[in-house]
Amino acid sequence: MIKFSSYCTLILLIIIGCNRVSYISSAGAELPVMIKGNNDANDYIIVIAGGPAGDGIMYRYIFPLFKKLEKTYQVVYYDQRASGNAKGTPDTTSLNLAQHATDLDLIIDRLVTNDVKANISLIGYSYGGSILLTYLKREKTQPKIKTAITIAGAFDRKMQRQYQQKITLELLDQWVSEEYIESYDYITS
Repeated sequence: MIKFSSYCTLILLIIIGCNRVSYISSAGAELPVMIKGNNDANDYIIVIAGGPAGDGIMYRYIFPLFKKLEKTYQVVYYDQRASGNAKGTPDTTSLNLAQHATDLDLIIDRLVTNDVKANISLIGYSYGGSILLTYLKREKTQPKIKTAITIAGAFDRKMQRQYQQKITLELLDQWVSEEYIESYDYITS
């Protein structure tokens, strides 16, 4: 008999396997990158997962907002080094903001190489907001970005908790309204 968690993992691997995923090499890591959405758009939104070691490809399935953005934009999801479906054996000393920002820059460069008209926007959630800010601190990378948004940034711990509680309730309400789940009363009791 397959355990529930094993079953869920198997289903997720099948779902992810059916999507267009490519890998980008960076300092001992192979980062899976999945692009979904409007193939005619030159506007890309890169989702930078929380973490550290965020599994960004899962954000497509967890946060319904991103699927809505796919109607207009090309949304780029990726798993950070040593997480999710990332491959390779990166040195543990590479698990830091500077390397995550370098990884992000390689992803952006690949997008621009494949689409010279690409307009790049970034959305960083929690720790992903810290990666975003680390990336933008580099003067050479700033001109590559059209827009940057942080959600529940990990750089302000007091406000982060408040924002994460708010976004969690908003997501749960959305999941109920879209009938992903029947209710979340059992969580709030």
